[in-house]
Amino acid sequence: MESHELIELVNGDKTKLQKWFDNFDSQSNNINDWQRLLNYPLETYSCQICHKIRTSIMTGLSFHFGVRHLNAVKLPSIAQLHFVDAVNYIEKGEKIRKELQSIYPKISELLYKS
Repeated sequence: MESHELIELVNGDKTKLQKWFDNFDSQSNNINDWQRLLNYPLETYSCQICHKIRTSIMTGLSFHFGVRHLNAVKLPSIAQLHFVDAVNYIEKGEKIRKELQSIYPKISELLYKS
């Protein structure tokens, strides 16, 4: 998935986003699946960026559709803050992802060359 596609999902219909998120996340074994989805190398910083993206989307959806442990109260203003965070992480992370894709193979070769 391209970053702009995920941004469109986050900024678009929240029911569609929820369905996509539930479907993808239920099939995901760990954060590496998010790294693969967004074409990040499987390394520590990518993991942290993708975790921030996932958590921001998940939290935004929770506040948008109702927080279970708060009697399902909907807090759309707080949800929007998390969606904005998600988009920021996606956009800023995309620039870093491009740099990591050129640097990570060099690091791997140095550290794991057989």
